[in-house]
Amino acid sequence: MGTVKTRLYWLDTWRGITVLAMMLFHFSYDLHYFQLVSIDIYRGDFWRISRYAIVSSFLVLVGISLYLAHTPTIQWRKLAKRVAILGLLALVVTLVSMQLFPKRWIYFGVLHFIGVASIVGVFFVKIPWVALAIGILIVVGYIYDFVSMGWLYTWAQPLLGLPRFTEDLVSMVPWMGAVLIGIGIARFLPQGPSQPLRYANAFDFLGRHALIVYMVHQPILFALLYPLALVVH
Repeated sequence: MGTVKTRLYWLDTWRGITVLAMMLFHFSYDLHYFQLVSIDIYRGDFWRISRYAIVSSFLVLVGISLYLAHTPTIQWRKLAKRVAILGLLALVVTLVSMQLFPKRWIYFGVLHFIGVASIVGVFFVKIPWVALAIGILIVVGYIYDFVSMGWLYTWAQPLLGLPRFTEDLVSMVPWMGAVLIGIGIARFLPQGPSQPLRYANAFDFLGRHALIVYMVHQPILFALLYPLALVVH
């Protein structure tokens, strides 16, 4: 989200930092994918924690943005347009991943999740305290293994022909908790006029164009690293 009543530069900066962290993570993944470096991107503690931190930051920001965009009035037309765009881009991600990773294709990645979470989350913007409480309960319940959606995958996997493993999975539990927490804390964050932070122009740019950057950075990285991999191998 970029424009509310006034531009919230701190929000752009936060989102931009998260986008940069995501790009660095994906760059590391691509180096692993093309066998240019040897890192345990799937099971290594550093990489696993990094992914959790980056996704958590993104999804808390989704919740904050939902609250700001739909307070005091829910903008249903704007929401529908946003969800439609996310749905289309999510479909592109799924189709491309089927070609690149036929045994690990993406059926419910971050864009799929944000589209669904936006529809669910908008009903909580009027009750941020409830959103915060439920969000915390979801996260804590997941940590202590009280809440899980493994049963849904067990049921849907053979029915829908889903792959056993996937390159990206952002399930409703626990990640809906992060969105709801974002909605819950948004009311306490500064919403008045703000000025760009010094030396943060690059982050602000990434934050304002996060969705575009998300879609184009991986094709660019692949295009740069693929020829290098051919030379090295």
